[in-house]
Amino acid sequence: MWCWDLPVKNIKILLSYDGTPFLGWGEIETRLCSVFRKVLRENIWLQGSSRTDRGVHAKEQVINFFTHQKNLNLNRLKWSFNQLLPKEISIMDIKEVPLSFHPTLDAAAKQYSYYLCTQPIQLPEHRLFSWHVPYQLDVKRMKETIQYFVGTQDFEALCNQRATSIYSSYVRVIHSLEIIELGNGRFCIEVVGKSFLYKMVRNLVGTLVCVGRGKLSLDKICHLLKSKDRTQAGITAPPHGLFLNKIFYPSENQENLPKESL
Repeated sequence: MWCWDLPVKNIKILLSYDGTPFLGWGEIETRLCSVFRKVLRENIWLQGSSRTDRGVHAKEQVINFFTHQKNLNLNRLKWSFNQLLPKEISIMDIKEVPLSFHPTLDAAAKQYSYYLCTQPIQLPEHRLFSWHVPYQLDVKRMKETIQYFVGTQDFEALCNQRATSIYSSYVRVIHSLEIIELGNGRFCIEVVGKSFLYKMVRNLVGTLVCVGRGKLSLDKICHLLKSKDRTQAGITAPPHGLFLNKIFYPSENQENLPKESL
């Protein structure tokens, strides 16, 4: 029960996790709430910047919670949380922010990274964190495809349908899309946007891979988004190659924030 006559603090947390053993953000949130309530000895409800799917990882997920604790040693609090959390979840930073801060509503953009390995044999250390695609990809053609996805467009063709997904609009903004060659047959597909539809990033990656393998021509890509037909796009890339990389806020990261978001 809230006691509004007591001081209230808004605590922002920078969170990193290996999503391999979890059923998605819902399970991770439950684990966090359990630990936070045990340490703070009060009811805690979290707000997160993004709900990652089962098996998806995060380098810089942003969450927050409100507390009525008057005196908090944030360094001590971070240490206590990390001692009790599963080894796959780590709190990287914790600080007090204005009461008005909301990790989702205040976000200007999100950056996701998706990792691929095209070598015949993938190193075991990468097997849980990159999609093994043991084929020669036409990276030049994949990069030519990028132009069709950047900007403000209707991305219904890249949205998987589910009963709980009801969108008033499928229009989204992709600020940037880049294919980064890491060497030794490894690639990172990096995408920045304001918000994304259900499995949109993984469908985008799967479509780019289909282009790279010669299974989708540039002519089809030209008409893909206009068709609004999910069956014309590529497969849904598996979740384990995807990382929620960074959340951009107008008051932070100004030098890296997409100009369209300012």
